[in-house]
Amino acid sequence: MDAPVLILLPGLTGGSDDTYVRHMLLRARSKGWRVVVINSRGCADSPVTTPKFYSASFTGDLRQVIGHILGRYPQSNVYAAGWSVGANILVRYLGEETDKCPLSGAVSLCNPFNLVIADEDFHKGFNNVYDRALARALTTIFKKHALLFEGLEGEYDIPKAANARTVRDFDEGLTRGQTLSVLCASLEAKTLGTIDTV
Repeated sequence: MDAPVLILLPGLTGGSDDTYVRHMLLRARSKGWRVVVINSRGCADSPVTTPKFYSASFTGDLRQVIGHILGRYPQSNVYAAGWSVGANILVRYLGEETDKCPLSGAVSLCNPFNLVIADEDFHKGFNNVYDRALARALTTIFKKHALLFEGLEGEYDIPKAANARTVRDFDEGLTRGQTLSVLCASLEAKTLGTIDTV
């Protein structure tokens, strides 16, 4: 058996340069593990090369990384740990893979399991400050790559994404145009659930 591999998925706008990620990386490395940090598109100065941003509903990048690791280290057990939105993406991936999941284990940390409730809570008390800070971080990342998104058709609202004051504004401007975002899908499910129970 080869050394185990740990995949780390940081939270929204986070990356390999964040203290909490580096701490986990160094601890795992000190135990002989290989460690891979997934810097979501645009985070930690990673490039965005196509007009697709990351969102909690998109597991394709994680799936590609896992496939690459399994191809490179076929004798290793592969594990994953995610924080916040990274945890949400990880758990979504686990649900999509079900019993075919190639991971030997996974840990979800500080996961906002219900993004509808998380969004509602963003608009209460001190969370407003956190919401605005995350929106600023998202727009900063987006503006570096905005030219890729110009002229795209569909449900995109590029000015809204570029000038978002809340995470919801950013989601409505950009990520909903790429895929049916988890927030939108959850809102729809919540509405349908309410109708079903009447």
